[in-house]
Amino acid sequence: GLEAMGVQLKSLDLSSTELGHWSKSGPFRVSKFLATQAKLKTLDLSFNYFMHEALLSLGQVLVATNCVEEIRLAHNPGAGERSNDTTFLRAVGATAHPTGGEIKAGFTFPPMNAFVQFLGRITSLRTVDLRSSGCSHETAFVLANSLVIHFHIE
Repeated sequence: GLEAMGVQLKSLDLSSTELGHWSKSGPFRVSKFLATQAKLKTLDLSFNYFMHEALLSLGQVLVATNCVEEIRLAHNPGAGERSNDTTFLRAVGATAHPTGGEIKAGFTFPPMNAFVQFLGRITSLRTVDLRSSGCSHETAFVLANSLVIHFHIE
């Protein structure tokens, strides 16, 4: 692939490619590729289907590479899927739980919560587009916590 050839992209637009719609492996392959892209500045993944685990992976990679200045995840609702608290806590730990405290049976959260928790640690980031991505009041809470840490995001 491109990573084996040593290709370093400055911009990558994979919008409207239906990543994650037919298979969950596509978004993970994108994250794996992004881990090799230390010069990437602009990333557009809008109009796809990134779910909880894929958004966690994406966030972790973007923190590790810390080079992306603009990310677009607009219209990326994760097919409307929500996950329960225990899945979220197993994946990221209690510190990222949007409400804190005790786990309530049946409580769910949008996939984008898994991603926005990382925004405060991607210091290169300046622009984020999450329009129509299934964000909720819980997402806003997690996003606000990230923005307190990294307030240069537009």
